[in-house]
Amino acid sequence: MDSEALNLSKKGIVLQNLSETVPHYVFWKDIHSVYMGCNEIFAKAAGLNEPSDIVGKTDYDLPWSKEESDWYRQCDRQVMDKAEPWLNIEETQLHADGTQTYVLTNKIPLKNEHDEVIGILGTYVDVTEEKNQKTQIHIQNAALDSVANGIVITDKEGSIIWANPAVGNLTGYSLEELKDQNPRLLRSGKHPDDFYKEMWETIARGDVWRGEVINQKKDGTHYTEEMSITPVKNRDKAIEYYIAIKADVTDRKRLEQELNQAQRLESIGQLAAGLAHEINTPIQFVGDNTNFIKTSCEDVQVILDEVKTLLELRNQNAPANDIGTQIDQLGKACDEADLDFLTEEIPIAFQQTLEGVDQISTIVKSMKEFSHPESKEREAIDIAGAIETTINVTRNEWRPVAEVSTDYDSDLPQVPCFVADFNLCILNIIANAAHAIAESLNPKDTTQKGVIQITTRKVDEFAEIRISDTGTGIPDSVLPKIFDQFFTTREVGKGTGQGLHIVYSSIVNKHNGSIDVETELGKGTTFIIKLPLK
Repeated sequence: MDSEALNLSKKGIVLQNLSETVPHYVFWKDIHSVYMGCNEIFAKAAGLNEPSDIVGKTDYDLPWSKEESDWYRQCDRQVMDKAEPWLNIEETQLHADGTQTYVLTNKIPLKNEHDEVIGILGTYVDVTEEKNQKTQIHIQNAALDSVANGIVITDKEGSIIWANPAVGNLTGYSLEELKDQNPRLLRSGKHPDDFYKEMWETIARGDVWRGEVINQKKDGTHYTEEMSITPVKNRDKAIEYYIAIKADVTDRKRLEQELNQAQRLESIGQLAAGLAHEINTPIQFVGDNTNFIKTSCEDVQVILDEVKTLLELRNQNAPANDIGTQIDQLGKACDEADLDFLTEEIPIAFQQTLEGVDQISTIVKSMKEFSHPESKEREAIDIAGAIETTINVTRNEWRPVAEVSTDYDSDLPQVPCFVADFNLCILNIIANAAHAIAESLNPKDTTQKGVIQITTRKVDEFAEIRISDTGTGIPDSVLPKIFDQFFTTREVGKGTGQGLHIVYSSIVNKHNGSIDVETELGKGTTFIIKLPLK
């Protein structure tokens, strides 16, 4: 054994003792990169039984890949040639069991008493988990940065601590401008204080809040976002952060509004045709009765003329024969006019005419109330009155096939609603009920009718409206799709697939309510609407 090998062997005894006391992988090599020793955990990684089995081996004798072994030799050479340490080398290592890990390696030159390099000492730690975590975090950050939806994280007081780039695109504020700000910076003034109070009460008690918010960009323009806020709790179940996910739905809301308006106009157009029929009936008998009264008045006028002539003869003290002749003439006029018939029928004609005018007035009033101008704010309304109005204007839809039964809760308080939207929702559901009943009836039996039942009641802090029909029911295969936009089971040209979608969008998204369906094939369907009372 030459002096350098002897020297390294002596150092190896010391290194062996020290290496077993540290949790790192430790090895040492001679000047030719031949292993002279290692600790136990390094030997295990190399697939050896004992640390002593490493002596005399090179990296090419161990499980490492050739590329890894080449790299290790290159690093060894650099450390020994420059006689300088090489620290924090990130590299891979293929283990004996086939797994590959990431390691962080340090290599320093070993020197003799003459300060000559006689080998290297290497240590490394397994950083695979840390590397994977960093990679995972990098991937997650990249995903969060590239996702189209805005994501905001605040502390429990509501101060923004992080936001992804989509939030900047959404609001017009830079991420630096948003940091440490409260989201109230984005308030548009379109929501009352109670709206935000309810939002914070919801998330403060640990629940998820979902809804639509009209916010204001940096340039002052308003936009609508669909947002969910999720509380994040620590191990002690205390809230530490809030995560808000935001989606810009401004264009979608505009499109929905346009579709809503189109559906509304279509509904009004259909109603106009039905109302023309509804109004036509009373107008007909008003017209017929008016003509009858006109003709009757002409007959009565003849009688009155004869009475007038009789009175003139009396006043002139005319001869009795002349007065008698005039009385006969008056009697003839009464007989020709059928005075008894006129006396009986004219009051009835007047009464029917007044009833017809009243019926027309009711229809026109209902149409006027139904066509309530759209409002950006909710109005507290008597929903029973609104439902009754809609029943009246849809009479031509349901009357041929159904009877309508109502049971309104007289103690139900007024409900805050977007009136025009609410009316359209009830119209769509009643129209659907009428169509379902029509499909269930025997077309040969014109006397057969179904039933549409509408009830209201207070359930907790909600107004509940149930609209039931005795129609065909909804198949299980169709039920999950009924609120989808453009979905319809009706023939082409007989349904747009917009009605129930607009109902869902209005009740759930605009009114913050809910709509559920109970149905049984061959029995009928019930739509259950719940609207918040506050």
